[in-house]
Amino acid sequence: MAVSKSSSSLPSHCFNGDIRPSLVPSGATPQKWTILEETSDISKPRQTILNGQSFKDEFSMEYEQKLKDVRELLKSEELENQIESLMLVDAIQRLGVDYHFQEEIEAVLQRHYMEATTSFDGYSYYCLHDLSLFFRLLREHGFFIHADIFNKFKGKDGVFEGKLKEDIRGLMELYEAAQLVTEGEDILDEAAKFSSQIVSNRIKHPYHKSIARFTAKKYIRDFQHINGWGKTLKELAKMDISMAQTWACLCDAFLVEAKWFASRHLPTSNEYLENGKVSSGVHVVLVHLFFLLGINKRTRGAVQVDDISELISSVAAILRLWDDFGSAKDEQQDGNDGSYIECYVKENPGSTIEIAREHVVDIISSEWKRLNKECLHLNQNSASSSFTKASLNLARMVPLMYSYDDDQQLPVLEEFINSTLFDDNFLVHRP
Repeated sequence: MAVSKSSSSLPSHCFNGDIRPSLVPSGATPQKWTILEETSDISKPRQTILNGQSFKDEFSMEYEQKLKDVRELLKSEELENQIESLMLVDAIQRLGVDYHFQEEIEAVLQRHYMEATTSFDGYSYYCLHDLSLFFRLLREHGFFIHADIFNKFKGKDGVFEGKLKEDIRGLMELYEAAQLVTEGEDILDEAAKFSSQIVSNRIKHPYHKSIARFTAKKYIRDFQHINGWGKTLKELAKMDISMAQTWACLCDAFLVEAKWFASRHLPTSNEYLENGKVSSGVHVVLVHLFFLLGINKRTRGAVQVDDISELISSVAAILRLWDDFGSAKDEQQDGNDGSYIECYVKENPGSTIEIAREHVVDIISSEWKRLNKECLHLNQNSASSSFTKASLNLARMVPLMYSYDDDQQLPVLEEFINSTLFDDNFLVHRP
């Protein structure tokens, strides 16, 4: 018997109302380093105020819609055949977005398992690729499928048939399935050896023994389903990866600063600024904002996230330099504040703090010129104007946040808050 049906050999437990069998059958054997706390919940729409207009985050809506589309696909019976539903589950897992659809995936695999165990020929018509995919996915999720289902591909001599050597796609999937071997399953060891002798691709990083994110980019490049659910799934995966990459860059920048601090190394002013642009967190905010506002969709792909790199760099430089320009004294450590100004003075003998501050003012002025140029360029496509306005507003807020006085207070920010929220002259008095 290929699939165990006995309740004694397959102990079960409840999983959202379904019976989920056990995998194992019975009897089987700088010196100023400020860490910014960033929070992001891109799964929930929020209201954004921009230029006096309130609107739903378009990215959040698009993101939720794609999640809904994939979820409905998993629940529907409109896929061309049973194998396509397994291919959909496999694609979701390989693209690293399966954490969104755990319950739906379990339901799909439960349905396949029940059909295989209650139907005499539940999978007898499967080709090598389809049967291997069926076996791997169900075993990965705890459904015990006997390895002897692969005996159908052996000849009378007890070895895998030679004609299988022409089925490269099937052999690749067979090799992946064989990675779920347990003790005593010689047929899976034979399958791995047989397929690996013919197919060298994937052997170094078989899916079951690899992290999905590690192989997702290659899978996206090779993804064949360019229409229907494949297109939706591919776009969703790209969104997920873009978000993750911005956080990775931010963490890398923090680590660079931590190494400088631990080794008491004072970088050059240029090294400090280039890393400081990233550790400011501006790129995380603006890349998220780019997707939240749906700029790629609104511009019909004319404006890509790569097109805003110069704009991000300028805003980040303005923030980092203003932060250093008005650094609070309580941030100094051992007489050093680890700021751009200190790096510049140490790098240029004979320079003074005042000269360095004048230099910072010049750089900020230059960065504003670059920012204006980038905004003009992006505004050639009117659909991106909301993003450029938001970016400009971020740069405009920087002096308010970092203009310290001699008492290390922020009088400009205080004045702004008071005039915005508490100025009686602007209150509307109703009769």
